[in-house]
Amino acid sequence: MNLEGRKDSTEQNSIHADGSHSSTTAKEPSGLTCDAVVNQDESGIPEEEQCEQVNMNDENLDPLEWSIRKIIPIPKKYYFETGNYDVPFRTKAWHRSVQAMGLALHGVEKIGGFFASFLGLNSSRYDDVLAYMSKEELEQSRENARLDRERRKVRFQEDRQSKYKIEVV
Repeated sequence: MNLEGRKDSTEQNSIHADGSHSSTTAKEPSGLTCDAVVNQDESGIPEEEQCEQVNMNDENLDPLEWSIRKIIPIPKKYYFETGNYDVPFRTKAWHRSVQAMGLALHGVEKIGGFFASFLGLNSSRYDDVLAYMSKEELEQSRENARLDRERRKVRFQEDRQSKYKIEVV
């Protein structure tokens, strides 16, 4: 296989009865060697046929990602990333459909992000005030806010205690 992924006449590929792949490399007319050995891990399964492993019980996993991964297995490496174009059509269709869905989702997120920014949903209502404050003013306002929270908490506890206080006459 040459660098563009097309077959060369000098390359010999074979698939064994046990499902393993083997290939030989030969000199191309340009003098470069071409490695067409399929990348495999310890299990003997090509990387293109393996699925990415994710902990589906992870509480931080996005619900949309969880539901998609339940239905569609995500490949560990795409065949066009590894350069191994000698995979079955079913694998090629699987890889291209997952890639197309990922690109479509990325595009929809970009469009949604644009509209959210345009409508002001991505910014705080105080961004225009915070943009013109110095660091000292910002620190002072945070300190004032902390003190106000503490005062409210104490006042709330005092009100609560006085509400349940029984006065004996």
